[in-house]
Amino acid sequence: VKQKVLVPVLACAAAPVIAFLLSSYRPLGAEGSFFEDQNIVNVIFKLVGVTILLYLGYIMFKATLDERKKLFMAVLITFFMTIFWGFHELSGSVITLFAERNVNLSIVDAAQTNALNSMYIIILSIPISLLFTYLSKKKLNPRTPYKFGMGLAFAGISFYILALSGGSADENGMVPFSYLLIMYFLISVGELFMSPVGLSKITDLSPKRIVAFMMGVWFLSSAFAFQVVGFIGKQLAVESTDANVGGFESLDIYINGFELIAQYALGAAVIVLVTAPLMKRLMGDVH
Repeated sequence: VKQKVLVPVLACAAAPVIAFLLSSYRPLGAEGSFFEDQNIVNVIFKLVGVTILLYLGYIMFKATLDERKKLFMAVLITFFMTIFWGFHELSGSVITLFAERNVNLSIVDAAQTNALNSMYIIILSIPISLLFTYLSKKKLNPRTPYKFGMGLAFAGISFYILALSGGSADENGMVPFSYLLIMYFLISVGELFMSPVGLSKITDLSPKRIVAFMMGVWFLSSAFAFQVVGFIGKQLAVESTDANVGGFESLDIYINGFELIAQYALGAAVIVLVTAPLMKRLMGDVH
């Protein structure tokens, strides 16, 4: 069967399977059981993840030493990108709830604050691209590991900004909107330091015979990041019988959570930056 026929056929066949999985998004076990917090989608995701890792291990075993080093780096930057997306995608859940309950909003509502990331990406993408081009001409453009370290650092600082916002809360536990503006600016810069750079390096680092597979792994990693989002969301859940919960009751929970996230992100940034010289050697001639 020709590829141009096989791909649309498989896509159509996958549609009802995906619909079934979405309709089956419910716990697999009774309350108190091992599968209480598991559903068929999460279980399949975990099985897919394990299968991918086993297959990558097999490929590395068969690869040459140079291919093995570069493929290891492709997997490693995908891992760090997954961590970044895990923090970044909190914008659609925890940060939106924080904006709803504890941010003084007048121009936009809580849901509309999600557009700040897109706005900053549009505004900053060309200037940052020009910056990297200029640095390349001067032979000062940081290697990929350093860009990833800086991207994670920007993410950590962005959440630390939100943690600091508690010091500016009014008598109702509401913080200025400016903190949210700064937070989204910083995490958007971090995204531009990591996402487009990492995507291009996956192509450069992967053996030609599995480039398409590794691109799929890269994009699938963003889906695994939502596992991180779900875990953090549970930890920062505000338990209350009041539908209008807010004020200092929720502010304290969010501030402590944002500070912890900042520490994890900055810790990951330090690990990447400290090990960057080793990662550069593993990447060989790939910048």
